[in-house]
Amino acid sequence: PRARRLFARVAVLDRVLALAGHAAPGGAINNYEAQQRDAALRPLTAACRLALVAACNAPLRP
Repeated sequence: PRARRLFARVAVLDRVLALAGHAAPGGAINNYEAQQRDAALRPLTAACRLALVAACNAPLRP
């Protein structure tokens, strides 16, 4: 159950991050702001992918 909840939450976050990637530069006025935005989203994307891996590799329990 915990892995399923984690997967559901991370799947939603992954979709939001994918949308943010497609909507680049996302309100940034200049190149510096676009780079800062990308730098802020990069660790969140990495953490999201790690959480997806953890949820998918969790041991199955009845």
